[in-house]
Amino acid sequence: MNGASAFTSRHASRTGRGQGQWWFGFDCNHIFDVVPSRVGDRQSLIGAGIDARYRDDGYVVREIRNLAAQLAAIRDGRPIPARDGPPLPPIGLKPSVG
Repeated sequence: MNGASAFTSRHASRTGRGQGQWWFGFDCNHIFDVVPSRVGDRQSLIGAGIDARYRDDGYVVREIRNLAAQLAAIRDGRPIPARDGPPLPPIGLKPSVG
């Protein structure tokens, strides 16, 4: 998930259903992500030596499953399971630091 959960929020619906539920999520609009509507921006990233990538639907589904497994483990008091998929991109602008 690009290194970290991008947001959490408490859900309050207009109908009153689902009151008190929490929503966890992320987006794919960070420095190491290619956003289709901003493809021209990628050239400046490549020039800076940053390996930006497009995060496709498969990536998003896999990361949602990883997040769900992590949250279930926390809920159940179990150790956090290993992630499925390739390594996450580094956090920040120094890839060597990770």
